[in-house]
Amino acid sequence: MMFARRFLLVFALTFCVFGLPVVAQSATLGTFDRWYGSYIGNFGEVNTATYGQIVSNPTSIYADRISFYLDDIPGDDFVDFQLMIGSWGGSAMTELLWESPAYATTNNGGLDGFERFDMSVDHVLLNGGTEYIIFLTASNLFDGLDGRAHVGTTTGSGFVFFSNRDDFSLLYSDWDTFFIGRSLAYEIEYTPAGQVVTPEPSTFILLCAGLLGLIGLGRKRFTEK
Repeated sequence: MMFARRFLLVFALTFCVFGLPVVAQSATLGTFDRWYGSYIGNFGEVNTATYGQIVSNPTSIYADRISFYLDDIPGDDFVDFQLMIGSWGGSAMTELLWESPAYATTNNGGLDGFERFDMSVDHVLLNGGTEYIIFLTASNLFDGLDGRAHVGTTTGSGFVFFSNRDDFSLLYSDWDTFFIGRSLAYEIEYTPAGQVVTPEPSTFILLCAGLLGLIGLGRKRFTEK
């Protein structure tokens, strides 16, 4: 009877510690691995207010961080902008899913070169096989100052833009997409959706047996004193 109780206790403890699902580790996707300093411009208040990248992944993921490279144009003001994520309908955004707080370029008017912006995302679900638009926009932050920047690009596809100035509502109409063969330089850090890791049955049994042995050894030492 005592052994049975001890076994049940060990089984319960082992399940609580090791039997619960463990969330898979994060990974990255994007085009940073083939970016070598090329860029497009001008992004900002007086030129093109919105630069975007169409993305799609075979499996569902949760976006945790999105990164881009920007470089101020010398002599201009800093660029105030936001990162946003939307559903993509082939030529226009159909729904805004998430938006960041305001960011600003800080690299001394272009004198310090490109700076990498790592922007946290609130675990936004991107369903597998579905197109989304991740984009930088200055539309909500116009302040009357001439701020412009270059944005890193590379080979690929999916780059789109819109000279919508401060009219955010225009982003629900057709964007400009004639830059064939270009992609923004970007990176998405993500967690696979629904992917969990649990111990193998053999590992679970070995853990139970090991804990039983430790308890038995401890009990023996206690009774020998």
